[in-house]
Amino acid sequence: MLGLLVLLVLTLRVCWTDGRYRHISNWLVMAVAITVIVINGFSHPPWSSLGLLTLATGVLYAAGIMAGGDAKLILAYFCGISSSLWLDVFVVMAMLGGLLAFISLAYGGLHRDLAGVRRRGIPYGIAIGLSGMLGVIASTVTV
Repeated sequence: MLGLLVLLVLTLRVCWTDGRYRHISNWLVMAVAITVIVINGFSHPPWSSLGLLTLATGVLYAAGIMAGGDAKLILAYFCGISSSLWLDVFVVMAMLGGLLAFISLAYGGLHRDLAGVRRRGIPYGIAIGLSGMLGVIASTVTV
């Protein structure tokens, strides 16, 4: 229970820093990874499937679809998520990301600053953090 509380605080920090500054620090990603491994990593060892996830994340990063902090954050959360839930978490992440994109574009349209939205980008770390947190909780429940 304490681990989930720590993860909640870290997730809120991820959401704040990515939403405000469009930056996810390495120390925060490392803290998330350590926390999820302590919570679930030993009951759901991801080591066999993590190579495939790393490759997929690397391709998304190389294609310019996501930034380095986002890619590292996905890997950090997925260290504590049961591989049977990965697709579900990705679907939730995509839906939250779409909602964030809609909100960002609507905000930019209302303030006549769509160029600013394009320049700053979408804070996708928020979608990653929230869906990752839900995935860790779901993995804890299904242990």
